[in-house]
Amino acid sequence: LFGNATKVQSILPDTDKEYIADFQLGIITDTLDNTGKVLETRPVLVSAEDIENILPLFTGDILQTPPMYSAVQVDGKRLYQLARQGITIEREKRNVHIEHLKLLSFSPTDCTGRLQIRCSKGTYIRSLIDDIGKALRCGGMMTALCRTFACGYDLHNAVTIEQAKAFLSGFPESASVERIDLYRSDIQPCRGCFSCWGSSAGHCVIPDDMEKNLAAVRRSDIIILSFPLYFFGMPSQVKAFLDRCLPLMKPYQGNVSDSRPSFHTLRDESLKEKHFVVISSCGFVSAEEQYQPLKKQLDLLLGREKYTTLFCPEGELFVVPQPVRQRERYLEDIKKAGAEFSEHLLLTEQTKKKIAMPMLSPRGFEAVTAEHWLSLH
Repeated sequence: LFGNATKVQSILPDTDKEYIADFQLGIITDTLDNTGKVLETRPVLVSAEDIENILPLFTGDILQTPPMYSAVQVDGKRLYQLARQGITIEREKRNVHIEHLKLLSFSPTDCTGRLQIRCSKGTYIRSLIDDIGKALRCGGMMTALCRTFACGYDLHNAVTIEQAKAFLSGFPESASVERIDLYRSDIQPCRGCFSCWGSSAGHCVIPDDMEKNLAAVRRSDIIILSFPLYFFGMPSQVKAFLDRCLPLMKPYQGNVSDSRPSFHTLRDESLKEKHFVVISSCGFVSAEEQYQPLKKQLDLLLGREKYTTLFCPEGELFVVPQPVRQRERYLEDIKKAGAEFSEHLLLTEQTKKKIAMPMLSPRGFEAVTAEHWLSLH
């Protein structure tokens, strides 16, 4: 939050949140999810219709018992601290509101399914799934959780998008910006048929959104790739997009040079004049070592020193209420980096190092993120 939004920061955490939660029936654990110790397994004789029939019981205002493995405080101690000591205590039920509860899928074969939930602050999704399992008389645990909406922001307004917006805000107002949301684009995996190098000569035969995406690449002067670091690399949808850029190149036919012993020739030489920027955030305190595998891949794809990077550590600080002041200052630095790049088409090493500096100390970041991840449960 920054600018005028800081005035309403205190009320944002009380807004509804939306989740996609995966579950498995027939297994009960001490943490109510798949990270805990299995306490009991039960047979499952349940259909999708059975699940849908009981969901109305958990919609609206309901009472919910916080799990022992949670951040709730009792007499100055977090419940999870007591649980780790093997201590279980009585917990007072709490009023929560489930605005929307929908079964998205269920497989009777492996007893797994997926729910969409829109709920009030303070709702524990693990407890909700545990209660649903009890109502079905087979038990259940949560296996995965993704928050898709909170505080007025959805997944498409998250972390790296905010950093990319800050970077672009440093460009002149006359600059024309075209945004492609890869997760909303229909981008199928490359089939490896190589028709784009043969019969279709530079055009992919797969009928999806990539033809118009490639057209956007061709007419742009600057291409900015914005994505979070996934397992020390790029997310699968970004990789699929880059894989499908194959029509922009010609097949390798033994081309060699002093600087690059093996490389593809571009179909359109004007592509060499384009400038690439990679903006990425990660959930680590340092952005140096964690980005080395991605940099190696980008060197091969785009050419060493042929692109500009902004690697941003401590990305989770953009999805929690605090720290406002440090986040404001960091986004302002990214805006200045955007102004510098728009003028010179490159960034100094000093600027890149400044962006790579963490906002909080390792201890401070640990405290904030620990609370954040516990709140997701």
